Amino acid sequence: MSDKLSFCQRSLAGRLMVRVGGGLAAALGAVVLSAGVANAATITVTTGLDEFDTTPNATCSLREAIQAANTDANFGGCDGAGLYGNDTIVFSPTVTIVTLTIITPTPPNNDNNQYGDLDIGDSIPPSSLSILGPPSKVVVQGALGWNDRIFDIFNIPAGLVTLENLVIRNGNIILSPQETPPQPIPCRFSGGGVRHRSAASQFTLVNVEVRENQAAAFGGGICDQGGAFTMQDSQVLSNTATGSPPTFFGRCGGLFVVGGVAPKLVFGSTIAFNRADADGGGICNQSTSGLVISNSVVLSNTAGALPPLLANPGNGGGIWNGTRLELNNTDVLSNVATITGTTTGVRGGGGIYNALPASSLSIVGGQVSFNVVRTFANGPNPIPAGGGIWNRESATLQGVAVTHNLVERDASAMNVTAFGGGIFNSAQLTVTNSRVDFNRAEADRGAQGGGIYNGDQLSSAGAQLTLQNSTVSTNTAKATFGIATGGGVHSG
Repeated sequence: MSDKLSFCQRSLAGRLMVRVGGGLAAALGAVVLSAGVANAATITVTTGLDEFDTTPNATCSLREAIQAANTDANFGGCDGAGLYGNDTIVFSPTVTIVTLTIITPTPPNNDNNQYGDLDIGDSIPPSSLSILGPPSKVVVQGALGWNDRIFDIFNIPAGLVTLENLVIRNGNIILSPQETPPQPIPCRFSGGGVRHRSAASQFTLVNVEVRENQAAAFGGGICDQGGAFTMQDSQVLSNTATGSPPTFFGRCGGLFVVGGVAPKLVFGSTIAFNRADADGGGICNQSTSGLVISNSVVLSNTAGALPPLLANPGNGGGIWNGTRLELNNTDVLSNVATITGTTTGVRGGGGIYNALPASSLSIVGGQVSFNVVRTFANGPNPIPAGGGIWNRESATLQGVAVTHNLVERDASAMNVTAFGGGIFNSAQLTVTNSRVDFNRAEADRGAQGGGIYNGDQLSSAGAQLTLQNSTVSTNTAKATFGIATGGGVHSG
């Protein structure tokens, strides 16, 4: 156990050392060094039932095992092997599904692990915890009608929480009475599967599926506002952020990362089939130090409520970015940004929406393909734009294929002009050793830039486009009865 934990910590420390320099790396190194000599207990879950027995009994549930780790003492039927400290929870071979059922007592004290979500929080160092399923995975799910998330991670001083070989499903934090007031925004009513809100801790997912969860505010699958976050070889699938305006709008269907002391990391993972009523169908990034996604796939996510729920327009079908985003050898495929209601302005970003002032986007390798911006709103305002990429700040593409993206209107929308079938740029865009091919901007009133639209619609400094050793070919700008310009590139 200690070897495995040390390996996880050494790996995380090594990756963060490259990104953030010696200060944080040195601190993480101290954690790794201490892990070798710290106490470490192994707790075995022996039942898939949801139990919280204050007196010892014959079975150990996952909730009780977490309580034993939180309190550094045996609890219920859980007896730790070894001295408590940096602990590991494993599962008996007979336990393949854990179903959460305990909802009572009534709120508001829902941070003591007694009922509702599984609360991970050991305030006395050493406080790291690993929950390790077998390679075949253990399902941890809410029962039918469950009205809380699955895991809530908090109050971990400088520790590492690792979830490995698990399926986390059927969490539901849509205006749940189980939510403990007050909780820090933005992860309140967020993270239907997992919420991480410990500013000093590191949270790692390895070979985990987070699927079919719901949240009202941010992150239908995961909401992370902790110190450090790593997701490796995992899947975030079919989660939903569905709001209830004007309180919550339902953003970031799969994953929301914010805050932190180091870049949030995703590699070897898939974020697919998630939906947000508003922005960010797959991922939203507002991490203080940025988000780095490597060797991953962002596939078939949808932003924006569909008819008849026309209140929420959605930007960033695949990814909504508000700080620094790096994509390395990552594919952004078949995502949809839906424009609805009475919204105004230039909207879209079927694949990626690079949104806020001072945000930046860097893409090296991979492809942004088959993404769609579709408007159900009548023009001339809003304007759908950026089938593949929507950029209003700084973006660089190197060795990227931007192909087969589309900006279009639904048949019900009239008087529409479409911008940038492949890319919409209103700031600084550099494209090197890349290709922008087979993209389309199609509408009835007008279409500009089948491949790339380059114009100062949103930037007083003007739009700057640099193409280096790149091709822009076989793109189309088409207007049913208006004017179409720049089948390849529209600039002006």
